[in-house]
Amino acid sequence: MGIVENSHRQDDEYFLGIHAERCKNVKEFLVKAQRWQDTWNIARPSFGIGMDGKTPYEKLISSNFLVHPHIFSFPVILMEDLLSQYGLFTKNLSLFLKSGTYVLTKCPNK
Repeated sequence: MGIVENSHRQDDEYFLGIHAERCKNVKEFLVKAQRWQDTWNIARPSFGIGMDGKTPYEKLISSNFLVHPHIFSFPVILMEDLLSQYGLFTKNLSLFLKSGTYVLTKCPNK
């Protein structure tokens, strides 16, 4: 769980904390978020446990896992928007949060 939490912290500190409120609208936010995700997964080497300076993409390719590399092409979406359409977001959020507080994306919805 610590590895995922570190990834989320990095997202918060190096992307959300800097870019979310500076975007003029959701479309601009999603474009920047996609660039961040692509940089994180494909261009940025990682020196975490077992990564040996490889990018997550390179690590997946070299691991022979039964996961297609196209998983890295999955587009960025706002989960708040997707789940709130079905009334699932706030209803089920407590099932996943063991501690801490969920903070909604602070991006102007223009």
